[in-house]
This record gives sequence, structure tokens and C-alpha cells, in this order.
Amino acid sequence: FYGVNVGYSTDAWAINAFWCAMNDDEAAVIAGKNSQDNPNGFGINLTATLGMININTEIDFLGGDYDTGPGTASVDYEGTQFYADVYGTVLEGFTIGAELFWAEGVDDVNTRQSTDVMANGGTFDPMDRGPQNWEIYPLVNDVFDPNGEHTGVVGYGLHIDYAPFDGLTFSLNGYQLAPETDENLLGVAGAA
Repeated sequence: FYGVNVGYSTDAWAINAFWCAMNDDEAAVIAGKNSQDNPNGFGINLTATLGMININTEIDFLGGDYDTGPGTASVDYEGTQFYADVYGTVLEGFTIGAELFWAEGVDDVNTRQSTDVMANGGTFDPMDRGPQNWEIYPLVNDVFDPNGEHTGVVGYGLHIDYAPFDGLTFSLNGYQLAPETDENLLGVAGAA
């Protein structure tokens, strides 16, 4: 795994750019296969405070490929996804916010939607309000591919947080998520 992270901040805003890639040949050799898994990604995370309004946003561009060895078709990884959270403290201890989710789905049987670089971990969790984190419970799949069929997502969420005192926070979250594309690639090459 390789990664580069660069950030800059002021009192009012912060920006963070990152690139990462993984070259996973070893697991395939251990399993007796001649395959290579090479996902990569680039992203930018921006946070800002505008008076009583706070903004947290991130855009990610993901790619790479998975080659299962001689005689089989390789699978390309593709993923573009965007997240934004706009929130503010309306009363002492009460924070209200709205979130936006978008991820492009895929429509090619030799392409798999990528939502992260490290499979089965390191995915985005809106409950933690980004950036890249762990999966949301009880959602089985990644929030950027909620039905697990590589169809992306268009959605929004609302959240209310109440902190009666330091160290204790109650959160109420609700999400409406829908596929970005109506293609159903489940069960075809690349839709693993």
C-alpha cells in the first residue's frame, strides 16, 4: 500500500488532498492463483466554517484493475463519488445538518464500481461524517453502492446531534439512497 497526503489549513478552512494505491499480488499467490489486484484513488477533502455554518465535503476519483490471470478477462475499477455535509449549531448543544451523496454507477460488464482502495475496510461512513472511514451499520454495502450491484448512488441525509455535556452525544440520522443508474450487473463479470 502506498499513500501521499497533503493538507493546508487556516482558521476558517482546511483542505486535504490524498493519493493512494495498493498492489496486492501476495494474497493471490497464497491462494494458488496468478492474479493481481491494483486499485488506486485520488481525493480532496475540504472543511470550512462560514459564521455558524460548517461545511465538510469530499470528492474521490478511484481506478485500477484486477487481473485474474491468463485466459480470463481483467476487470477495470472505476469510481467517482462526492459527499457534502452542511451543518450548524442552532441551539446550545443542538447541531442540525444535511448531507448529499453521489456516486457514479457502472454499465459495463468488465467494469466494477470502486468505492474504496482497500477492500472490506476503509470505506465511507456518513455516521462519522467522513472522510474515508468504516462501513455504516446496518447497511451491508458501502453507502456509495448501497444495493451492492455497482449502480452508484444519489441520496441525501439529515442529522440532528444533541450534546447535553462534554463526552455525551445523542445522534438521530436518516438517509434516502437510490441507485444512480438502473443497470443491474449483479452476477456478471466484474460485479463481484
